[in-house]
Amino acid sequence: MRSSPLCCARRSERGGFNFSRRCTLLDNFVDFVSFIRRQVTFDIRSLIGTDVATVHIPHRGRRTMMALRVCCLFVAVLVHSVPLLSMTALAEEHYFLFTGCMLFSSVKRVTVKPGDTVTMRCPGATSTTPNGVTTYTCQGPDPECTDGTRVTYPTLFPKAPSDFQFWSGGDTLSTTGTLHIPPEADDATFSYRWDAPSGGMKEHTRLVIRVRQPPKEERAAPNVPHSAHSSFMPMISAAFGALGAGVAITQTI
Repeated sequence: MRSSPLCCARRSERGGFNFSRRCTLLDNFVDFVSFIRRQVTFDIRSLIGTDVATVHIPHRGRRTMMALRVCCLFVAVLVHSVPLLSMTALAEEHYFLFTGCMLFSSVKRVTVKPGDTVTMRCPGATSTTPNGVTTYTCQGPDPECTDGTRVTYPTLFPKAPSDFQFWSGGDTLSTTGTLHIPPEADDATFSYRWDAPSGGMKEHTRLVIRVRQPPKEERAAPNVPHSAHSSFMPMISAAFGALGAGVAITQTI
């Protein structure tokens, strides 16, 4: 049964507007529109050859319009946060912990995307190639690093911002080191090598990293995290509290 619109109209006549549970949604909406129309008055004045429309907004009307603008701004920020969250969720964290660096040779190849991180460690190895992995890498898949293939990270990723931090952590021998792939990175292939203690054969462990762009359909329509589909409230909390979340991929070799 529809409630009488008079319960909403009387409330508006007192100089304010408040929603009432006793009124239906349609009654509240109609009463709200009427309230806004009463706050804004238009005075059309005719000048010489020109008609000018002057808008006079009372003080209460200004506060109402300001509240509407704030609400619209909040909705716009929320809507734009959902695609940003989806793009961030595509980032992956790769972990490569080589447990047999002193025992045998191995080669591991991995394909990553721009924005991913690669954490690596090869305990027991005597040295890394190239030396100074915190600054350099060896361009290409070859295990030997020459002066022509040894490059710095800014040279390998020229589109990265000047203040971008490519490496964090240690030298991958005593402590783990993490390589950060810039989101603006182009396709590239590079590698690291860890030499085992000298013995009958020259053993080494190698990690070849290939940076490739994600498929076009994945970039055009990124997947929203599953938690965002269950209800609207998890989507709001995720948009403001989990923008740095990613998918961790751990591999122990």
